[in-house]
Amino acid sequence: QARGNFQILLAEDEQALLEATMEVLQRAGYEVVGALDGGQAVAFFEADPGAFSLAILDLTMPVLDGRECFNRIRALRPDMKVILASGYGSLEAGSRFEEGELAGFLQKPYRSRDLIALVRKVLGQET
Repeated sequence: QARGNFQILLAEDEQALLEATMEVLQRAGYEVVGALDGGQAVAFFEADPGAFSLAILDLTMPVLDGRECFNRIRALRPDMKVILASGYGSLEAGSRFEEGELAGFLQKPYRSRDLIALVRKVLGQET
């Protein structure tokens, strides 16, 4: 169970995957705000940048892709932790980011337990 009050911004353009991932995170005790594209994710973030502990961004999304979304979020909060999720491999997806920019990477399809383990690690909740 999540300790503390963590809110996660989740951007995923596949509705079924967005809903399933939100449910997994909520069951683990996190508050989740879901966005179906990068533009929506940035709008949610801009509304209250301090509310979020973590963003999980899909690399390929309409309106703004994961990289553009990352740039907009980091412009508002340079310390914001971001996990990238992609069907591409970590080398290919990660090549769009500088070393150390990302807090983590999830290769799609990922297992629920791998998602939760990475989120806990990034949020410093490892037991």
